[in-house]
Amino acid sequence: MRLVDCVYPNIPSRKATLSTTHPAGTFSEIETSVTASTTSTSEGNGDSVSESAITSPNIISSKDLLPLHSTSSTNKASIDEAAEVVSDPSVPIQAVELGSCKEVSTKFLLDTLASQYAHKSNKGEGNMLGEDELTESDSATVPFVTISIHNSLISLDEQLPAKTIAKGWLTTLLGGPNLLFRICNEAESWKLLDAIYANEHISRASKCSIWFQLAAGCQFTAGATEKSHVRLFESGCRYLEWCIEQADEVAPLWAVPPMLLICLYSMGSKPKTCWLTLGAAIRLAQVHNLDRESESHGSLPSEEYERWREVWRTMISFDAWLAVTLGKPPQISQTTTQDSFMTPKEFTSPDDSIEVNMAKLSVFISRFLASLCRGQWRASTQESFFHTLETWASELPQNLRYSASTGGALSSQAYEAGPVS
Repeated sequence: MRLVDCVYPNIPSRKATLSTTHPAGTFSEIETSVTASTTSTSEGNGDSVSESAITSPNIISSKDLLPLHSTSSTNKASIDEAAEVVSDPSVPIQAVELGSCKEVSTKFLLDTLASQYAHKSNKGEGNMLGEDELTESDSATVPFVTISIHNSLISLDEQLPAKTIAKGWLTTLLGGPNLLFRICNEAESWKLLDAIYANEHISRASKCSIWFQLAAGCQFTAGATEKSHVRLFESGCRYLEWCIEQADEVAPLWAVPPMLLICLYSMGSKPKTCWLTLGAAIRLAQVHNLDRESESHGSLPSEEYERWREVWRTMISFDAWLAVTLGKPPQISQTTTQDSFMTPKEFTSPDDSIEVNMAKLSVFISRFLASLCRGQWRASTQESFFHTLETWASELPQNLRYSASTGGALSSQAYEAGPVS
């Protein structure tokens, strides 16, 4: 034993016997008392404890020390003699090989967490997947193991209803919401559905797409249970996250349509989350120059480029819809994109497509909302709004016009949802 003199002029004298080694299980208790006692400020001299002192495990709270008869300026504590430390600078320090500290390696932490999870869930450690045991064939049945181990590992195949029910869900989506927001290509969607039920191999991107299409279609189908579409949607989100992490590139373009389907699914119940998801999809699309002319996509065939442009115009419509819902300025405007589609010249160009004309109307609404959110509302703004709206309506093709007197389209093109022969 040795005596240590510590001078604290304004603190009453104390004495305690301290051990350099703590019994098992007492460290957390000591650390808790240290944190509580060192965060307060000394009333005598106004000194405060630094952050480094708070986190140090060697500090002992003064409330745990015993009284000692001594002078008011000296504290004496009896401390067990620790092992002798060699301070001779001539003694060489043993080199530590880089990477030899197993405790700080990522694999060690993952293995430890996996073992603890197996113990808490009453599963043997041998049942946990090893580092290289997850293969491409396994991804169809256990796609979420690297993300949400607390969720049940289910696959799309395990969630599929009878094909007739799935066809009804897809028909609802393609013949309803997808006419307003052209996210999916009808022919591709029906082919994907047939491939899923025929157990054919499809890409991860395609599986993500059909997964969310079924979830959204189920949600919009009358009589479908909430449990069915919620389960499909939540497991689809986990599978999408897993696919993104497995992708070679950081910003995969194929993730845009699934993200838009997530927006379609959640826009009624979670509009703010939908707004943020749409913002991420917009940025991802701009990374791949979807808002640019075809010259920026020399590697894409013209047909594929037009399909992606359709997806981009869907984002414009989505953006205007959510801006109206939330009372916010749109995320896509002439200040955030160089797309010529946003110009007045493009707005007045005639087009027979429902999707293109909906996007034009969305551009017009977005401009109006932007001026309104800037506080530029005037009588002239309202007059200009209605004049532009009348111009847009008068230039619509005949098949898209609506007769107020008859209550129907002047010349409609019937849409029959169903498998493409």
